[in-house]
Amino acid sequence: MHHTPWNEAISAAFRLGASSQKTARLPLDQTLGRVLAEDVHTPIPLPHYDSSAMDGYAVAGTPPWALKTQVFADEKVNRHKQTLELHPGEATPILTGGLIPPGTEAVLRVESAVLSEDGAVLDSSAGAPAPGQDMRRAGEELAEGSLAARAGQTITSRLLAFLAVCGFDTLPVFTAPAVSIAYTGNEVITEGIPGPGEVRDAYSVQFPAIFSALGARVESTARLHDDWQEFTAWFEETRGSELLVLTGGSSTSEVDMLRKIIAELGGTYAFEAVSARPGHPCLMAVLPDSRVVLGLPGNPLAAHTSLYSYLPAFVAGRNGQEEPARELVALTEPVPAFRKKDDRLLPAIVSGDSAQPLLHNARSHMLSDFARANALVRVPPQGTAAGEQVEMIPLVI
Repeated sequence: MHHTPWNEAISAAFRLGASSQKTARLPLDQTLGRVLAEDVHTPIPLPHYDSSAMDGYAVAGTPPWALKTQVFADEKVNRHKQTLELHPGEATPILTGGLIPPGTEAVLRVESAVLSEDGAVLDSSAGAPAPGQDMRRAGEELAEGSLAARAGQTITSRLLAFLAVCGFDTLPVFTAPAVSIAYTGNEVITEGIPGPGEVRDAYSVQFPAIFSALGARVESTARLHDDWQEFTAWFEETRGSELLVLTGGSSTSEVDMLRKIIAELGGTYAFEAVSARPGHPCLMAVLPDSRVVLGLPGNPLAAHTSLYSYLPAFVAGRNGQEEPARELVALTEPVPAFRKKDDRLLPAIVSGDSAQPLLHNARSHMLSDFARANALVRVPPQGTAAGEQVEMIPLVI
């Protein structure tokens, strides 16, 4: 069985994602966290009309001004749209964001306004406002047709607010891969204290949230015994999904079903094992119907290191983005050589550009160090000295 170097396995996952890109035009409220598939240009100038920057009075000419007002019978009327044409020596009330009336030369702030006793004449306690004062001009932020956002940008809440103001109702986005997850193993229990020969489920509570945070959409989850018929039935039932993820069953023992069923279905491997521990039995394959299979190891730390290594790369490729770059951090203490000729994926606590490797409980079945970590670091088999830089993957959730 060929063991692919860790970096090459990440690149293979990225290429698989890039080969399965799909796009759709979705309503704004369905695009948060998605990635733009095309450049988008604002269909209107911003602001799209001349408006007031303050509550106060639109004025023409010099003070005092004869006050022109409107009577609104309907309290629900949009007063921001209502205007009265002004001539020199006239003024009319205006709200923040209100349409600038024809003839307006400036806006007098309400705090500077002085009204006559009968309310018919307006004066200013601060003198006449400068021409154009507190007036927002159409297009002063962006001209119509300006680039609003580029393809490949992730739609944050901030970008979404801006694109809504631009007038977009839908956006062209890369769609999230539809994922089906199978939690496997006869020994796994989902509640209570495990007895000898049993283990608690370490995946189903948090995995859907991790997948969502990493940009995938979980369609279904299932729990499978180590049974050939259950496995084959699940693969048949999940034909509508694009990514099939299984926890356990990726090794080569007589109860491990995954490699056998991939062979039965005629799948081809992107990688069939990885030169990294924990996580070396992880595999990624493509079935003839284009579904991608990610087989995670059964041991919980190995499964999590594998998931955080390969799923972000797959999603980045799927989203038309560049392969994620691994940030470099300096280790705060040395890491001894590893007994096997594989990279080590260690939980770590990263602060700034430094990382404290967590060495004591980092075997494939252990989660206590992982629970304290906020990143994974890759250490070569020969080990590293303190201060040496290594690659890092953040644990995003």
